[in-house]
Amino acid sequence: MSTKLLGLWGIVGLLLALGCSSTLMNQPVHSEARGWEVTVREVSDGPNSLKVEMRRYVPADGDRFIHVFLTLKNASGAKREWNWPRCDLDHGSDSVVPTLDLYDTLILAPVGAVESVDAGDKIERRIVFAFPQDGPLPTRLRCGEVVVPLALKTG
Repeated sequence: MSTKLLGLWGIVGLLLALGCSSTLMNQPVHSEARGWEVTVREVSDGPNSLKVEMRRYVPADGDRFIHVFLTLKNASGAKREWNWPRCDLDHGSDSVVPTLDLYDTLILAPVGAVESVDAGDKIERRIVFAFPQDGPLPTRLRCGEVVVPLALKTG
């Protein structure tokens, strides 16, 4: 197979992967607490299949992946640790914790559960939640004391 044809198939694959999601929110929403600032830039429903470091992730039956694209800033004057497992989305009276915490880059790579963030630094991440397909969409993202309201819209 020629190099041009392989390149074309790569582009088609990328477009198909990007096309398997719908945007639920595409405007920045900002919140801060205790020297941390969180800005949710986008929320999408899907894609529901991700390849991360040679492993394919799919949600369980009855679930879907909700992707939250955010910017985190350490607004304090000292290096601090951020704990991704402390983030959750609400689902009625329950909460859903992240399935994957990823660098927000074209090549998906996981970040550690706890990250050190230098004073004044900003980092961009994609947090993926296996969220139930039934019931309401989440109305907020909570990461420790930082709560970001979400006004998600389908269609």
